[in-house]
Amino acid sequence: MIAKIIKHKNLKKINFVEKNIFSNGLSDNSFDMILNFDVIEHIEEPEKLLKEIHRLLTKDGILILSTPNKYRLLAVPLLILGLRKFPYCLDPVNHKNDYPDYWHIREYSTKELINLVTTNDFKVIKHQKVFYGLTGRLGLRNFFGLPLFHNHILVLKKV
Repeated sequence: MIAKIIKHKNLKKINFVEKNIFSNGLSDNSFDMILNFDVIEHIEEPEKLLKEIHRLLTKDGILILSTPNKYRLLAVPLLILGLRKFPYCLDPVNHKNDYPDYWHIREYSTKELINLVTTNDFKVIKHQKVFYGLTGRLGLRNFFGLPLFHNHILVLKKV
């Protein structure tokens, strides 16, 4: 996976890089913040991704990680019926052969995601649940306490 970042003219004190996360040639403790949005669900070995991010972050560095919730409202019926099996292609008509970019290898429940990051030496500072569509618009956020939110956003620190 390549982190694609666009440099903005007003951000004079910020250095941006575009590199393959798994073969980047960057030094340990190089970044104060790493943003990782909707990537981890495409990675076969997420522990390797987290290990590399951990290596690249400074001692007080922050990782902001976002990924779809395994139990979002539209996914639950498919999971119950056994129609959502991993890995699955997001667009099998146009991108069946574009693995892993258009494939979700795995999606995470809250418990699974927090377990993954904490066993890989990160501390959860904040877990934000993002609600879209029906759950957000109609206020079903606490519908029987079900985890029907769409995305996890975690703010993490190195342990």
